[in-house]
Amino acid sequence: MRYFEAAFFVVVLQCLSGCADAVDGGGFPDTQTSTHPAPTADGGAAPGMPGGGTSSSSSGGGPGDDAGGASGDAGSAPCPPSGFHVAVVDYFTGAAVTATTTTVDGGTAAGGPSCLSLGDGVHPVSITAPGYATYNGAIQVPGGAQSRTVSLFPVTASLAGWLALVNADRQANGVPPVGLDNGLTIAAWDHAVDMGLKGYYAHFDPHGFAPTTRSLLLGSMIMGSENLDVGEATYSDAEAAFVAEKQQLPNHAQSDCVNDDKLAGHYCNLVWTQHNWVGLAIASVPGSPWVMYYDQEFGDLYGYYDTTVLAPEPALGTSAQLTLALLSQIDEVKCYATA
Repeated sequence: MRYFEAAFFVVVLQCLSGCADAVDGGGFPDTQTSTHPAPTADGGAAPGMPGGGTSSSSSGGGPGDDAGGASGDAGSAPCPPSGFHVAVVDYFTGAAVTATTTTVDGGTAAGGPSCLSLGDGVHPVSITAPGYATYNGAIQVPGGAQSRTVSLFPVTASLAGWLALVNADRQANGVPPVGLDNGLTIAAWDHAVDMGLKGYYAHFDPHGFAPTTRSLLLGSMIMGSENLDVGEATYSDAEAAFVAEKQQLPNHAQSDCVNDDKLAGHYCNLVWTQHNWVGLAIASVPGSPWVMYYDQEFGDLYGYYDTTVLAPEPALGTSAQLTLALLSQIDEVKCYATA
């Protein structure tokens, strides 16, 4: 038996009249991360962890440190006072990830991947490593934390297979592929596991946080547009359920999503042209109502800001100055985020 609910909103990070009211304030009272005791990824043991479906779609997408993991210094070679120390660790085990490639402002990192030498401004940062999702973030100078830890989410064979299937479906519908974003993947995993452990199935979690809020509170700068499915045997079954909604559109075409996306929210999330990143999670939670939980978090990344500029739990009425670097021309725009 399958129950569908769809709520589709497209959010592009940009600076208009009221830019960056993106912090919900407060954080998670009991944030779920790799300390979950029972769930496993892809139906098998996740690295570093104990060893007829239902679908739902929603769109919309907190500052922590940098897209998952505790902020702070994981330890490495000394970094001069003027440098920015970035430690990269495995999301589940906390072990250092050393085979990384770091790009800053679209080029090779100055000073190396762990100690960055940066001038004033907002610097888009990308960190990749074999077998991990891609970290997308930014460092603001001045204002950003000089020492930060990036926790990379490991990509299992099932996640890689699902990403390939997502991009095959997007290609079949005439839209560009998406990459696997680290922050959105952490948000997807966190929500999939939380639903299993707490026995609910919804876009809004028990704290009242929507997908947008959860991804931001977990340290991502990308707001997520969420597809959920539970109880399916495989990710292929979940994906097929999303794609099948295409038949509910007037012309059975991707172009229908511009005006009729609510008729096929999961499908339209999947094939929305502007999406360029996605987070994926497959969690098995034994003893839970649906056992298997599938989460897709699509995102539109066209601007960068440093999430560490904002307090993890800002007080109501407080504000912080952000600088947004637009992806197309890297024009810096001053914005204010108010809790």
